[in-house]
Amino acid sequence: MTELFLEVSGAQDESANLFLKKYNKIGDRFLHDIDIFTVNHLNAEGVVNEIQNIMKEKWSHLLHLQHDELQQNAYFQWCLTISLENVIVEKLYEKVMHVFHNEFECLDMIYFAKCKKLSKLDVTPDQLGIPKEFVTPLPAAIVELATLDTQRSPIEKLNCLQTTYDLILAELKGGIIEVIAEITDLEIPTITNEIITLLFMYVIIKSKPVHLISNCYFINNFQHTITPDHVFSSILQIFQQAVDKLKHFNIEELNPRNAQFHPNIGLGDLIQITSEIHSRFDKNGRRIYKISSPSDLHLERLTAMIAAATLKNS
Repeated sequence: MTELFLEVSGAQDESANLFLKKYNKIGDRFLHDIDIFTVNHLNAEGVVNEIQNIMKEKWSHLLHLQHDELQQNAYFQWCLTISLENVIVEKLYEKVMHVFHNEFECLDMIYFAKCKKLSKLDVTPDQLGIPKEFVTPLPAAIVELATLDTQRSPIEKLNCLQTTYDLILAELKGGIIEVIAEITDLEIPTITNEIITLLFMYVIIKSKPVHLISNCYFINNFQHTITPDHVFSSILQIFQQAVDKLKHFNIEELNPRNAQFHPNIGLGDLIQITSEIHSRFDKNGRRIYKISSPSDLHLERLTAMIAAATLKNS
């Protein structure tokens, strides 16, 4: 069910479907005729224009069914717009995305192939130009973005991007805080939009979206209720910048990999890493190597977990 996050103090979350049912005085037949919508001979721009025409017709019809006070209420008009758009687009999702997939098939395949190749190379964040102090695994963000194709309405796709963004920040800040807890004299690094954009690009690569450009077009051409100062706008801008960076990224110019970051660990890697971790401590267990990034701490904890599991099973 599409969730609406209504931006009014004290207002409770209400789904688009429930909103329309509450204020739709002509029953289920109000949206029934949408089923006959056809995409024959329409390109992506034509589909967007046709849905906007349907939106305007339904919006005007439904607004005039309400009493005068509601008709003049700007917040009600906003709720009506966002509800109609999400319900209509979700109802026509297969038809809409069929056109988008066909039109952007080549671009989708190019981006997917690029992500697949970089993933196969086990690309690490530092190889994309991310400074060492910000290099950290982002498994939760990668899993979240991988669900983008399954989201069917504009607000659901935007929520997916926002959750991905929030998880990137949470995992990054969590890693930095843990490092600072280990080394009290470490200077707190500043997280810039450029760092977040590069990390978002890394998450895109690892999630390997099959229809990246189709989804970008979908998100950018629906949900017109978002204002420039809305949090969705800034996150969408960062996401688009990450896509653009991926477009212009030259695989042949990958930076050397940070030896402390291992996205996938084989047996040979494990032996080498274990030896490296042991060298960070003296014979009394005192640290002689200064942690400088979340990836350093992650590597130590991962090695400790593997060692503990090995001892338990031996």
